[in-house]
Amino acid sequence: SGADVDNFDMETPAIAPAYDPAKCLDRLGKLTASKAAVIMGKLDTSGLATYVKALAWERVYGARDEEYKSDAMQRGNDLEPSALDWYEFETAATLTRTPGFMQHPAIPYVGASPDALRDGMTVQAKCPGHGAWMEVMRTREIPSEYRWQCRWEPWVAGVSRCEFFVWHPAAGGIIVPGIVTPEECEQMAERASVVDAMVQKWVAILTDTTGRLAA
Repeated sequence: SGADVDNFDMETPAIAPAYDPAKCLDRLGKLTASKAAVIMGKLDTSGLATYVKALAWERVYGARDEEYKSDAMQRGNDLEPSALDWYEFETAATLTRTPGFMQHPAIPYVGASPDALRDGMTVQAKCPGHGAWMEVMRTREIPSEYRWQCRWEPWVAGVSRCEFFVWHPAAGGIIVPGIVTPEECEQMAERASVVDAMVQKWVAILTDTTGRLAA
């Protein structure tokens, strides 16, 4: 029931101070919410294979090559402060913005970086173009590509609720509430263990010096 979901018990996660997404070393090699859709999808996709290799590289060598940032991603970064301003005004909530990289309290290779935290929930903001904004307006649902992200973040943060919203400077915002159930938390934990094992296999390959030529 909804009451059971609201009250399920989880520990408080560890939060790294002075979080800067571009420089945060705490998230290297860890399964994070931004890739939750890839993690929770099929195990034989090229997207997951690429992500697993990237995590293995981070665990052995540290930061990997700089990732491509699309115009849409840059737009989201630029507009996010204004979007959160709108959300605070609309909801009268006090937000803790960019609260830091949050490590899962019981699974050391899992974490998340919510856009904001408020009373008992995580907040995820998106600033898409007009077409994607209109789809959320029509469906009043979290888009499929973000549904697992919006479960992963509260799972890591130790809460059961999230609020996803889209904001456009011309049209304003649309808020869509969401929850994560204990069953979904178990599902994420199980899949995270499977993917971590895949990462560890690549770590073993990278650290095997047998037959490696000297640099």
